[in-house]
Amino acid sequence: MLRQDPDVLMVGEVRDSDTAAIVSQAALTGHLVFSTLHTNDSISAVTRLVNLGIEPYLVAATVRGVLA
Repeated sequence: MLRQDPDVLMVGEVRDSDTAAIVSQAALTGHLVFSTLHTNDSISAVTRLVNLGIEPYLVAATVRGVLA
């Protein structure tokens, strides 16, 4: 999908480390990515991404906002 060079991506849900890596890479390359995560509150979204294997510095560089 990224070969088509979209400006915005919508991913239904980030459930595993593979999906987390793909959306992180897409965000790092300038794409705006919308997705969902199952967490109890907003701050847990950051923890969940780190637990899925995304390095904390990449989470800081790619997450623009979280809505709970």
